[in-house]
This record gives sequence, C-alpha cells and structure tokens, in this order.
Amino acid sequence: YKRLLAPAPSSEFHLAFNLAIKSQIIGNYQIKDH
Repeated sequence: YKRLLAPAPSSEFHLAFNLAIKSQIIGNYQIKDH
C-alpha cells in the first residue's frame, strides 16, 4: 500500500484509500463472524 500512496500527495485520495481498506477489513470481520 505504501508504494501506491507514495506518488500520490493528495490527502483526499489518501483518506479515500484508507476508507476502502477499512471497509474491506470490516467486511472480512463480518464474514468471519457469520
């Protein structure tokens, strides 16, 4: 992930990328719970 974020200084892109990762992690936890 760091390599992909390195060339992108945009804070908005960084936040959106972090939200995407968090949503995927939460989705994985929900799948494991069920």
